[in-house]
Amino acid sequence: MREFTPIHARILIGVGIKSLGYLIIASGIFLSLKDKSLALKVVYIGVCFVVFGWFLVLRALKLASFLKFRKSERFDRNFKISAHVSGGLFGIKEGDSAEIVGVVRERIGRRWIPAKGSVVLLMNGVVFGRCSLKDGKFSFKLPNLRRGNYDVHVRHVEGCEEKRLKLNVMSFDEWKRCVMTVVIAVFLLFMFVVLSTIPLLIRL
Repeated sequence: MREFTPIHARILIGVGIKSLGYLIIASGIFLSLKDKSLALKVVYIGVCFVVFGWFLVLRALKLASFLKFRKSERFDRNFKISAHVSGGLFGIKEGDSAEIVGVVRERIGRRWIPAKGSVVLLMNGVVFGRCSLKDGKFSFKLPNLRRGNYDVHVRHVEGCEEKRLKLNVMSFDEWKRCVMTVVIAVFLLFMFVVLSTIPLLIRL
């Protein structure tokens, strides 16, 4: 059973007033058979009652819709985490340091604003650290990393939202092969561009 609220009372009062106005108008119509001048005044009073009653009803309905929107806005809240790993240009190798930075946003209604609270960083299921948000932003420094694959979770404590990242720390030999691959690829691309432009230069 729904609770009887002040809005229901306003609607009920408005309906009662406009119903009374309709009765006054009806009595004025019947009264016109004897005294048209008095009947016109009675009908005018009835119309005023009807207009005022409808005014109260519409105001109450508008207030109810506004409160419903505010209530849905209050509870329609969720969080979004953006995060990435910053490190070496050609990847992260053992012994290097990395940094996980990001931002947490909170949605209130249709607006996204910087979230408050704190975030926890877990690496392979183990808590690495915790920091408080500043304008929704956070940062974790990971010094002297060892070789391996890390499953990183950034968790917003208050919003129960989580962001998952993958961190691959290479050995020095793997990192060196990666660098050589990039250098060779860039060199081959450069040679391709040069060889492609030579026929054009000859024609000129």
